[in-house]
Amino acid sequence: MQKISSCVILLLMVVTLPSFAQVHSVGNRCYADAVSAYQAMKNEQRNTKRLGERININTATASDFLTLQGIGVNTAERIIKHRTQIGRFRHVDELMQVKGIGQATLDKNRHRLSVSD
Repeated sequence: MQKISSCVILLLMVVTLPSFAQVHSVGNRCYADAVSAYQAMKNEQRNTKRLGERININTATASDFLTLQGIGVNTAERIIKHRTQIGRFRHVDELMQVKGIGQATLDKNRHRLSVSD
């Protein structure tokens, strides 16, 4: 009798356990937890808000660079480091000298980039 009870309890646990797993979604994307979903939502709101703004690559902050398509934290930091070491950019195309920025990334963002105010 105890063996049957244990089997029934185990079976119920196996059947109901997946219902406790939660997948959080924002828009059409799914995230493993609420924190990831919240961070994605905040980033999307920030990027949407600043989407139309032009960025002067000679004065932009890492946060400004993060609003560009295909630019993550590491690449944003590399751009600033390059600018600090080499000096001001004279032309937007010089961004390709920074590791992580290729022609495709530059083309996606060119309409938002400038080297002067």
